[in-house]
Parts: sequence; structure tokens; C-alpha cells
Amino acid sequence: MDGGARQAYNARLETALADDDDDYTGEPLSKWMPTVNASMAKNEDPAESRAVFVDENTCIGCKQCVWHASACFRIEPDYGRSRVYAQWLNTEDELQTAIDSCPVNCIHWVQKDQLPALEYVMQNRVNRVNVGVMMAGQGLVADVFDATASFMKERKRKEEAQLRAKRAYSPAQEEARRQATEQLLKDNFGFFAGFFRQAVQNMATAVEVSEENLRVGRRKRVQRWNQRNGASGGGGEYFLVPPERALVPVTVYAAKED
Repeated sequence: MDGGARQAYNARLETALADDDDDYTGEPLSKWMPTVNASMAKNEDPAESRAVFVDENTCIGCKQCVWHASACFRIEPDYGRSRVYAQWLNTEDELQTAIDSCPVNCIHWVQKDQLPALEYVMQNRVNRVNVGVMMAGQGLVADVFDATASFMKERKRKEEAQLRAKRAYSPAQEEARRQATEQLLKDNFGFFAGFFRQAVQNMATAVEVSEENLRVGRRKRVQRWNQRNGASGGGGEYFLVPPERALVPVTVYAAKED
């Protein structure tokens, strides 16, 4: 496989593995109405950057916020807590009244760019219990703001590690690496080096990959042989290896002379 194909494959592999481990999109889970439907949004400032967030682990499900700003707040069904489903469907006065009426101070003004991580961690990363269990003093209640800070710190660490792994090489360096790989293959596999290289190239082209299939929940994990080749029989139950598992980076080390 040439250097360009290898880099493209590695990039797809890293994206696919990251998707498996982390489905965070960077988008808020509540609707940002000034963008979704500006005619329905009640924000007075066109450049509004504030959003409303509910710490659902602190909420006791009293519904005060729903009564004061029913367009924005709803009670989510799984745990009986309040949640913002759409931003700025109520006026600022109505939203502030809802915040002030909360007996446990679980509703907060946050910046728009903080909202995606807070909502994602609240709904996907922290342990949840229903209101009845919490009011009975059972179950651990996590601090969503601390959990979000930890989540973003770990995410940044992963992104930095991926950037280090994607060191760019000049064309001359790529060519030198390719030649070194060829030499190692010849030294270690001899006559069979060509067969080994061809086998790797065949694996790279055996399964077609699209950007759509690399997305979370849409990637094809397996593909029948007859589906791949358009044949109706003779393939049995043979499956091709999914693309993100088809190739494994292998480094061939030359044996050291004694």
C-alpha cells in the first residue's frame, strides 16, 4: 500500500474507533431556536450567546419551571427531572422567573459554547437515579459541572494524542519510508515479499467504505460476499472483515546480527 493510501486508511480507522468510544458531536442536545427558527425565538439580542441548562441530578421534579416557561422546559420521562428542550422559546423575563422559582437552584445561565458538553455529559455520562430514589437519600449524585470539566479534559488529551500520531511527512520522507519498508519485506520475506504486499493491497480494496458507513450507528460491520460481488450463490455465509478491522499496522523488524 502506498503512503497516501496508508494515511487515508489510518485517518478512517482513527475516526471509526473514536466514534465507537465517544458519540459526542459538539452540538447541543436542546434546540437552539435562534438558528432553528428565528421567527419563534424570543431572544431580544440577535447575537445572544446565553443558554439555559438544568442540572438534572439536583432537580426534584417540582415543575415550577414548566409552569413559568412551558415552551422551553419539559419533564423528561425516564427520571422525572426538568430539561430544556428548546432554547429561547420563552422571553428572558419568563426564563428568569423560572430560574428564580426553582427551590433547589438547579437551573443555570451558561454560555452557548458550554451547552453541548454539559447536556451530553448530563444525559450520557453521569449516573442517574429517579427523583424518588434521590429524595429517599439513595444513589450517588454526581456534580455535572465537575464531570463535564473532566470529560473535556480527557477529550482534549485524546485529540492531542491523535495529532501527535498524525505527524506529517514530506514527499521525500514518505518515499524513504516506503523504500525502507520494501527493503525490510525483502530481507525478512525474500521471494514471498511480493505476495505479502499484494495480499495487503487486496485487503485494502476488498471492502468499499463510504463516509456514511463510518458514522456512528451506520457503519457496516460485516458484508456478505454475494452482496459485495453481486452474486446470488456460491458464497455461503462468508463475510468480509469490516474495513476498520481489515488492516492492522504491522512493523517488521530486521533480525539483529549476533
